[in-house]
Amino acid sequence: RALWRRCARRGGGGGGCCGQSAVREAIQSVFKELLIIMAAAERNCTLLLHYDKSTPPNEDEIREELESKEVEKKVEGMKTLISLQLNGEVMPKLLMTVIRFVVPSDDHKLKKLLLIYWEVVDKTGSDGKLLPEMILVCNNLRNDLSHPNEYIRGCTLRFLCKLKEAEILEPLVPTIKSNLEH
Repeated sequence: RALWRRCARRGGGGGGCCGQSAVREAIQSVFKELLIIMAAAERNCTLLLHYDKSTPPNEDEIREELESKEVEKKVEGMKTLISLQLNGEVMPKLLMTVIRFVVPSDDHKLKKLLLIYWEVVDKTGSDGKLLPEMILVCNNLRNDLSHPNEYIRGCTLRFLCKLKEAEILEPLVPTIKSNLEH
């Protein structure tokens, strides 16, 4: 219908029939709008998680859980943070907290949650450039690709397949190649 209305508006005559150029322009216009909608839909992540809509914890409560020495509290904090990020909450201050307190952990559950978090978190600033913190993330990914445990290397390679930021992938190419040749 939208295409028909656009054709009629562009002066295709009394019966609504228009020339090929007007139809072509209308199709291109609809196609551009569709591309914008698809780009917005693909912005974040390739997974869907259920989130309970009760009162979400605030940023300070999540920070306390992430800074805890207990692995289970860190796991709960990461789950909450990922759920909030997927539901549109923006918490850029917690990125450095995650890098400082969760990245050094060797727990497999935390490693998997960390990879999901890297997928969900905004990697670029408002200007479209890569955040400076992503250099630390890139270093962590390189360490995981060089990890003696093949499970961690495999999970990291699977995550890198989903990554679209070339600035993060470029320094990892030699390590990725050595993993694929292994």
